[in-house]
Amino acid sequence: MNKEIVDINIRISDEERLVKVGFCLPTHQQERYKNKFIKNYKNFAWFYVDMFGLDPSFVMHNLPLKEGDKPSKQKLKNMHPSKALLVKKEIEKYLNVGFIKPIDYSKWIANIIPIIKPTREIQVYIDFL
Repeated sequence: MNKEIVDINIRISDEERLVKVGFCLPTHQQERYKNKFIKNYKNFAWFYVDMFGLDPSFVMHNLPLKEGDKPSKQKLKNMHPSKALLVKKEIEKYLNVGFIKPIDYSKWIANIIPIIKPTREIQVYIDFL
């Protein structure tokens, strides 16, 4: 865990929400921020499914292909089973809320790059270069 960041527990009814703030903030400022977060908790997307209304032109990724570009197919890299399970869960979350959709570009294949954060959460990347 990063020692420069502290978790503040924002409890909304029975639901716990954690907000990260700088550890160097004095306690009275942390309390001030906590009260602001509690007052405005509905303005935050706490889960992927809460992120509705995103403009597709802003968040959609496309491969800019030029006529005559040759397909690039990376060799499949093995992934540790524990990482593979985390990646699968993350991809399923993205699919369930509509962030991604399956498309068959079998001539263009790139490996998923899993990054494990210090909080043990996983973030997935795909590098098409």
